[in-house]
Amino acid sequence: MLSTSRRLPRSRRLPKLLAPALTATVLLAGATGLTELSSVGTAVASTSDFTSFSPPITGAANFISLPPTGSIGPIGMVNDGTNFYVTDFGNGNLYKYPLTGGSTPLASATDNLFGLAYANGNYFATELGEAIFTFNPNTLAVSQTHVQLPCGSAEGIAADPTTNELYVGTACGVFRVQDPTGTSPIVTHVALTSQVDGISIATGGQTIWAAATVMAAAVEISSSGTILATVPDGRGVDGIGIAQPNVTSNGINVSNNVFINNNDGTILRIDTNNGNAASIVASGGTRGDIGDHRTRWLFVRYAV
Repeated sequence: MLSTSRRLPRSRRLPKLLAPALTATVLLAGATGLTELSSVGTAVASTSDFTSFSPPITGAANFISLPPTGSIGPIGMVNDGTNFYVTDFGNGNLYKYPLTGGSTPLASATDNLFGLAYANGNYFATELGEAIFTFNPNTLAVSQTHVQLPCGSAEGIAADPTTNELYVGTACGVFRVQDPTGTSPIVTHVALTSQVDGISIATGGQTIWAAATVMAAAVEISSSGTILATVPDGRGVDGIGIAQPNVTSNGINVSNNVFINNNDGTILRIDTNNGNAASIVASGGTRGDIGDHRTRWLFVRYAV
């Protein structure tokens, strides 16, 4: 179990509530998550948290419910195809749920984790510091890896399902971690030089979308580090999720679309199939984030 000291979150996170997901159709959440079809949120979240919707979003419903633990809602979200894991930054707990969601977790532990990621049987997490951690999916016990990032405030984390490499958002940009479970992992700066919050990898691992909070934009980055697109978002860009290929929601093709959970209670859709056209698809909600690669799997699962 870890004995390293916990870092306090930056003040901008204190008022955070999880923006519930969007309708009985999608799911995303936390410093890494959101939802369109089902929603993740605290007990204070409900279907009325969003006051208006635009296609392809038509409504919101809770996917899981957690007891209220102050002003900060769930943060990291990930599933392994069998179970769903979510971190509650308000009380430091990591929860394990069945993929059907609900209000009763299968297990919980006070781990003080932040972002979550999963790939090839490995469960990864950030903790707002320089280190990367793993957790046991059954006991939820945490172990520290040999990964040490060049700077702290590691928030968003995503695992490339094709390589098992990690991409991590930190106070000084996005980093790639090769061989994250080995004794000599390789950490390489990929792109950006300021704080990155939510981070998500498109199917196939060819591009990464990052919430560049200082730039007030969502940034698309190639695996080699080239900036492919910058989409302005002055609403407090936070979490990011990406829909899987060949997905239609409410009659609209959302394949590979990017969804951003903003700190002002809105959700922004970036239509990657139409010149990255940006539109607000939900508003009137509370503060929240979006998920990682495996969370995007949930998006597909509940959206169709």
